[in-house]
Amino acid sequence: MQTIVRIAFLVLLPACDPKGAGVEADEDLACEYDPHDWWENAFTSLRAADADGHFDYDPWGEVMTGRAGDYDAVTGDFAWSTAYHAEHPYVGTDVTGYGTIYANGDLDLVAKSVYNDVLGATWAEQTRTWREGCAGWTRRSELAVDAPADAEPDPWADTFTWDVTIVSDDQVDYHTELEEEYGLYVSDSTSTPEIASQGTVDYADGGYVSETTTLYDGTGGATWAQYGAAFGDTADFIGTDTYYLNGSIFKEYDVYEAGTSNVEAEIELLYLYDGSATGTYTGYYQGRTYTCEITITEGGESCTMDCGSNGTYDC
Repeated sequence: MQTIVRIAFLVLLPACDPKGAGVEADEDLACEYDPHDWWENAFTSLRAADADGHFDYDPWGEVMTGRAGDYDAVTGDFAWSTAYHAEHPYVGTDVTGYGTIYANGDLDLVAKSVYNDVLGATWAEQTRTWREGCAGWTRRSELAVDAPADAEPDPWADTFTWDVTIVSDDQVDYHTELEEEYGLYVSDSTSTPEIASQGTVDYADGGYVSETTTLYDGTGGATWAQYGAAFGDTADFIGTDTYYLNGSIFKEYDVYEAGTSNVEAEIELLYLYDGSATGTYTGYYQGRTYTCEITITEGGESCTMDCGSNGTYDC
């Protein structure tokens, strides 16, 4: 991990405001653009802070319903808690960390986020953020719940580093590339005041492609395709996902004989946040059509296909 020094907030705006709290002098931002009234980032919270570094405000959109916390101008420590819409599966998130939030919008921070959900699960994530002017990066890693914010993530932890670019007052772009088992994973996305995230993924040189849109009300959708030839599989999968605020996902997809237009099955599944699902499987085999009811138990522990007179099978 790049070393981050624990220091007090450094200020590039007038010295009378040692934290930059409530900064409104947009012409003095290090980046010529100002997305900070809607964009989810630590500087947005700082601008909502009072003279003592305390903030309590409603973040942009409908998913998060409140954020309250503090910045310590002497130590650089910060902490906040985020509340969510009653229908959202997250109960709350608690963030602690330290670093430098410059009054001109630049950042150099490390933070630990602890998530709690409606299933009683608790997990943590480390976020390392650096920004200078309009460009920066954010690295996210899995982290043990009892680890300090600046702990070195375990080697097995999933880690993603995003290049972040403020493009205009109304657009922020993200880009990441990872070498994975079957080739290069490339993701590009954009956030605006109207759309929380809209982006594409290309994995294994077109082996898996998707286009996803997420809205500020917690809903969204995706179109995607996975081609068997890229992954040593005998089938292609092409479908759509629909996202709901409560964490449910409705999946509709067709299964093809790899590299052909021959449809082998059509599948519809409604996944709940707990990993359970119900739906239908319509199969096509030697000129025959048969329909099965699919039941997946919580956490995906079991999957059963009830095909009526054609029998019941594990799936």
